[in-house]
Amino acid sequence: MPMNKVIHAAQRAAFSAAIDVAINAVRGKGTEKLSENAVKLVNLAEPLLKDRYPASAFDAARKFVSDPNGKWMQYAYRAINEIDPHVLKMNALNLVYEACFPVTTMFVSCAKSMIATCRGSCCLTPPPPATCIARAAGLPSTATA
Repeated sequence: MPMNKVIHAAQRAAFSAAIDVAINAVRGKGTEKLSENAVKLVNLAEPLLKDRYPASAFDAARKFVSDPNGKWMQYAYRAINEIDPHVLKMNALNLVYEACFPVTTMFVSCAKSMIATCRGSCCLTPPPPATCIARAAGLPSTATA
């Protein structure tokens, strides 16, 4: 799953700029502003991810982030205000952009190919052990042998 280095660098730079804008839009401005911008973020993500998630998932996310007094919104606001912005950005780039998006894309493409090629009784075979899946995903083996 190698990606063109120029494309990867451009996408990472765009994601980095978006993270900077998001942090600066809510840092020190109150949980109401965080909730307002979180709803905007969900609205922005919906057209991009509509093929991957049902509309009900976006409605649930909007409902979740629209409560500025909710436990998780208070936690997110506190984290954004107390953690250094550079640390927040690097974690978002490394954990979300570099890890989450490629793995999610790989799992979705694998699931689509399995559904397309798997017909009849072969779908009833037991799944492979988790260590095989982890090795196929490029992660270190978690087997304890």
